[in-house]
Amino acid sequence: MKEPKTVGVIVGRFQTPYLHKGHLGLLEQISKHEKGIVFVGCAPTPVTRKNPLDFLTRKSMIQEIVGPNVVVLPIFDHSSDHTWSANLDRMIREVCPFGKVILY
Repeated sequence: MKEPKTVGVIVGRFQTPYLHKGHLGLLEQISKHEKGIVFVGCAPTPVTRKNPLDFLTRKSMIQEIVGPNVVVLPIFDHSSDHTWSANLDRMIREVCPFGKVILY
């Protein structure tokens, strides 16, 4: 029987005008997996001083580094940590229903 795929998953805000060495090192980790998913943390409010970059801007910045084989999706804040975590688990399984998940 074939080994299940490994899925590298990163969750981050990426609210910077450029990706620094820490971001790049982290994003490099998911290239070691058969599939990669980057979840970009999003506030339920529009762009603010604390959150100056919208999702599409951050997605483009990340996609430029990781390439088209990595899925970049928004994950929205929630007041309940339990609900937020359950949403993350559900979203991972929607993208990749099988495989071992490595969360960075």
